[in-house]
Amino acid sequence: MKFCFFVLLLFINVTLANAVSFSPSSLVFNQKIGERTCQNISFEGESDINAYDKWALNKDVVWNPNLFNESSSLHELSLEYKDRLANKGIISFCLSGNKAGEYHGILFLSEEQKGNSIVRMGVWIKAVISDSITESNPQSSPGITGGAVGSGIMSLKNIIIGLGSLIIVVIIIIGILAYQNVRRKREWNGI
Repeated sequence: MKFCFFVLLLFINVTLANAVSFSPSSLVFNQKIGERTCQNISFEGESDINAYDKWALNKDVVWNPNLFNESSSLHELSLEYKDRLANKGIISFCLSGNKAGEYHGILFLSEEQKGNSIVRMGVWIKAVISDSITESNPQSSPGITGGAVGSGIMSLKNIIIGLGSLIIVVIIIIGILAYQNVRRKREWNGI
């Protein structure tokens, strides 16, 4: 019985974690020195969201959020975005640079802490600042995946899959409980 309750709680927590989403998973800026460009990020969470950015020391650092510890000012990048957001909406992320180069960063979208739990999502940022615009490959900046981090606003398909999975888990739990009940009745009746 305790096991069934634990499975149900675990499933509900995983389903709720999937409700946190954002799109796109990466932003690519390819612009001239001094040019200001803005892009939008759609997001949805369970609570209010705080936004903050971190940058890699240089473009050769591996795309790993734990290695992004620098301020945008190190690269002479000027950023504009709201750092305090409601639980759902669109954030406009604007960037301009004063120094030519390729810079890699991440915009973290962090939910309010609930108990011991906190959800932190990230949008990769690749900024190519030059004297003249060159083609950039958006695929060269990876998307963050796994757990509560993903891309795309929760679709109807995801909701249906989540509800379908929940129904299956509930049916399995009811089946286990019914089997245990029948087994107990047989033991009491001496069968």
